[in-house]
Amino acid sequence: MVYVGVWKRFYALCIDSIIFIPISVLYLCFSSISKEMALIVTPPFIMSYSIYCIYFHGRWGQTFGKMAVGIQVVNLLGDEISWKESCWRHSVALFFSALWGISLMIVLANVSSFKFDSLPWIERATLSLNSGHSMLNWSDNAESIWIWSEIIVLLFNEKKRALHDFIAGTVVIVINYENIESYCEEEEVTPLGKIIEKVPLCLFRIPRTHLLLSIYFLAAYSIF
Repeated sequence: MVYVGVWKRFYALCIDSIIFIPISVLYLCFSSISKEMALIVTPPFIMSYSIYCIYFHGRWGQTFGKMAVGIQVVNLLGDEISWKESCWRHSVALFFSALWGISLMIVLANVSSFKFDSLPWIERATLSLNSGHSMLNWSDNAESIWIWSEIIVLLFNEKKRALHDFIAGTVVIVINYENIESYCEEEEVTPLGKIIEKVPLCLFRIPRTHLLLSIYFLAAYSIF
């Protein structure tokens, strides 16, 4: 097995982030309508990325980003991971998402509807993020420490496993696309049948290019 280090994971994360840009735009639009609407849409938005990762890793061992760059999460024997392993792999991310969600809800709850409605559109949409609430700052700092710990651990072990890989008993490997293409050519399957079920990678081979990264950063800066 060829193990995956920082950069391919980073490229995969960037592609997944691009996919979530429309969701972020929708959140900013809806959360700026009213305080009540912000309270409704904040929890599902905060948890959406973690749920996306858990589902796709549990179902296929890959998110769209990992499909694009040709990497997959497997267990230490090289087999597909289970739903349990997928949940454990993202348990810390879920914890920080929940902490963020609670912090944002507290900030919104402490703002009167009158004050919220009197703010300009962009200030309403980013009110929670710019509040400086102590719990929000603490969760930010704790998550930053966790992320850097993940990177350091990944860089200094033979199988290039991050902390969440150790928690779940997983490893990220490079996929042998030749075997997958042979499967697609030899098996008599329909596009909406086994190809989607067994080898979704055939449908999502996006080249890894600097253009994608440029689009991501430009879009992120334009929104936030």
